[in-house]
Amino acid sequence: MKKLIITAHPNPEGFTHKIAKRFIEVSEKCGHDIFLMDLYNDEWKQDYLMLDENNKPVPDAKRDAIQEKITRAEEIVFIFPLRWFDAPAIMKNWFDMNFTSKFAYIYKKDGVGLLPYRLLKRKAARVIFTA
Repeated sequence: MKKLIITAHPNPEGFTHKIAKRFIEVSEKCGHDIFLMDLYNDEWKQDYLMLDENNKPVPDAKRDAIQEKITRAEEIVFIFPLRWFDAPAIMKNWFDMNFTSKFAYIYKKDGVGLLPYRLLKRKAARVIFTA
């Protein structure tokens, strides 16, 4: 199984990263293909979502690379500390930047109006957070 693990904690020695490390160890013993994405690593940091004059996301090579990782993953694992009763801002920005319209969802007309339709099918998601 291909797993994408996303962590969001600024301290690489913190509990979030220890959980991720253990999760990776166990998953690799089971023969799973693992990719770790630390959102505080400069390689994966992203600016805020920007839209063009047509309300479409501005092209972004980093988003393209991340969406490719999401596409290949069979399971996406989010590991982060709970902050103010929610995910850290860097994780929420990651959702905004990468789960965009026409990639993660589209709207389809229904008898009552527009309804969201999921595009990322046959994927498992796991959320592990510390509090």
